[in-house]
Amino acid sequence: MIGAAVSLVVLQVLVPLALVVWIGLAPPGDAASLVATIGFGGAYLLVVSSVGNWALVPRPVLVVLVVAFWIAALLAVIDAWPAGRIWPDGLAERAATAFVALLAVALGWLVLSLADARRAPEGPVAQIAFPLAGGRFIVGSGGHHDLLNPHRKVLEPERAHLRGQAHAIDFLGLDGLGLRARGLHPADPTAYAIFGKPVLAPCAGRVVEARDGLPDLPPPHRDAENLAGNHVLIACEGFDVLLAHLQHGSLRVQVGDAVSTGDVIGRVGNSGNTTEPHLHVHAQRGSRRRHLLDADPIPMTIHGRHLVRNDVIETD
Repeated sequence: MIGAAVSLVVLQVLVPLALVVWIGLAPPGDAASLVATIGFGGAYLLVVSSVGNWALVPRPVLVVLVVAFWIAALLAVIDAWPAGRIWPDGLAERAATAFVALLAVALGWLVLSLADARRAPEGPVAQIAFPLAGGRFIVGSGGHHDLLNPHRKVLEPERAHLRGQAHAIDFLGLDGLGLRARGLHPADPTAYAIFGKPVLAPCAGRVVEARDGLPDLPPPHRDAENLAGNHVLIACEGFDVLLAHLQHGSLRVQVGDAVSTGDVIGRVGNSGNTTEPHLHVHAQRGSRRRHLLDADPIPMTIHGRHLVRNDVIETD
């Protein structure tokens, strides 16, 4: 997990920084190459802003990199205009420019796809309230694009018995510095900002499943047998909502209890199939024949918002 975190830092910070240095200190000497390079850099930053982990790296870092890139790009254009060459010299240089331009177009297409994933899917939607209290939170996984929400892989036929979580949202906590934890991937669950935060019933209904007693594991260890860990499943009007990976010994409800929107039902933990503390929430409908998640997935709006990766929510 440390290796993955380092890779993200490289992709989210060092690559954009290299683009800033490239444009600022050694911009291409012809207009075509300069436009292709700026197009590639701008599209890359847009993609990283959407799919990057901005709970691992504070979001203000992204703002600084974006501003620095566009200042460098503007200065490069001013310096090149109007005396610069239009096309690069030599076949190799032109091929390199064409390659960068193709990368820019491909990333631009991906940007449009990611932007479309911010729209709520058509069809039935479960309207729920925000299920956390007492802090600042960020969406770690959410949206209807594979790069924004890894839960969508359960839509593959061989994982149909887990399909109920296809539209799930994972919430992480943020501390005062905009980080999810003290360190890249600490082994102490209490080092994560979200650990122990109150979990609220996101709708009025009745508890149909409740499990407690599973341990909070030290990250990145996971319990592959008990996927949801300690959890509560609430039957609301027309759909069920699962809140998973709760803290050991924190559940305040049991099967059969009636709950109202906003009732505290437990606390965020690190139980079940998870590599770090977070709250997993999803809505589903239908029977649970083979598995807790063996049901039809339903997209959610939270207080009317369709949340996607890196959206931030603050609560009292």
